[in-house]
Formats: sequence, structure tokens, C-alpha cells
Amino acid sequence: MPRFRPLDRFLFRTLPPLGLIGLAACNGSARLEVISLHPHAIEPPAAETLPFDADRCFWWTDASGRLCMAMRFDAAKLFVPAPQSMISMSLVFPALPAGSARDYAVGRNELRATFDSGLQHDRFPALQGICAVHRDPDGRTLRGSFRIWVLHQPGPGLFDLMPRQPGPLLWQGKFTAIPDREEAGTALLAVTEAAGWSRPPPRTAAAKG
Repeated sequence: MPRFRPLDRFLFRTLPPLGLIGLAACNGSARLEVISLHPHAIEPPAAETLPFDADRCFWWTDASGRLCMAMRFDAAKLFVPAPQSMISMSLVFPALPAGSARDYAVGRNELRATFDSGLQHDRFPALQGICAVHRDPDGRTLRGSFRIWVLHQPGPGLFDLMPRQPGPLLWQGKFTAIPDREEAGTALLAVTEAAGWSRPPPRTAAAKG
């Protein structure tokens, strides 16, 4: 897992929640916990769960009727000689829940996630997982939770905030998503699908002869 200096650890765990003050109501919110499942390396002196808080979380349906959600987890590190770090994550499912709630399987195409810090750009393809989505009575707010096994695919970078050796991770958390009225979520989804990582088009029914 990431090897932070003591000041790094303090800022990673305290600044994101402070940045959420006044933003959660208008931009949505989410909480992500990252747990390493790497069988050949461990962070001394003990295993850790790394928490990240999102400053924005949106949902919408696309032209095909698919449910799309996107969220961004910032880790601003003031007074530390390293660039801002950001986890971008998007989820796409076949449709909104028909009722008040639905469980969705998360596989290769449902999740897109990236980690960016300066020149470092890592990806996290999903191995398998589950995401529960609940609709508030007003039909506008979506709440839910997720538990997803992902594989860390490190890219080239100068700031090794993530381990260089690929390994499996468990991502678990919860979210409160608001409607994407200004297409901020659409822009986040585009970030996660950039550089050849776009999702395949939705399946369409075969034409009848």
C-alpha cells in the first residue's frame, strides 16, 4: 500500500473531510476505503485501511437508459512536496432500479477507476463485486454501498504514492449521488474512460426478420 510520511498520513486523513464542509449537499458525497489484498507485501508495522472522501458524486441516465454514476475523491496535500492526488470512479449499470432498490453485479465493464498524481496515472479494473442502489422517495437522490475487488495496474510515474508492484485491492464504501444537472458527472466519466478505456456500447435487441 502507499508509503506515506507521517505528515502525508495526517493530511490524507484530515483534509478531505474538511473539504467536504458545505459541498456534500450540492455535489453529493461518498466514502471509499481501500484495503490491500496483496499476498506478497504488507505495510509495516501493520495492515491499514486507507480512507478517501469524495467531494462530488452524481448520477444520470444516458441515451440508452443506462444508470451512470461518477464520483471524485480528492486528497489535497498542503505543505507537502507532491502534487494533488485524485481518484476518479464511474459505475454504469443497465437501468435505474425498477422499485426502491436494486443490487447490481460489478464486473469488467461496470467499473472504471483511475488514480492521478502529477505524472502518475494508474488504473483499477474490476475483478468482481456488488453495488446496492436505493432511490429516495423523492426519486432524485440515490444512495448505496459497494464492495468491489479490483486489480491495481500502475502506470509510469515519478511520485510513488501507490505501490509499483500490481496487486489486488478491496474497495468498499458508500455514496449519496445527486442528479448530474450540469454534466459534471459526465465529465468525470469521460476521465475514467480516457486513453482507450471506453466501455463497450450497450447491447441492443437483434432485429427481427
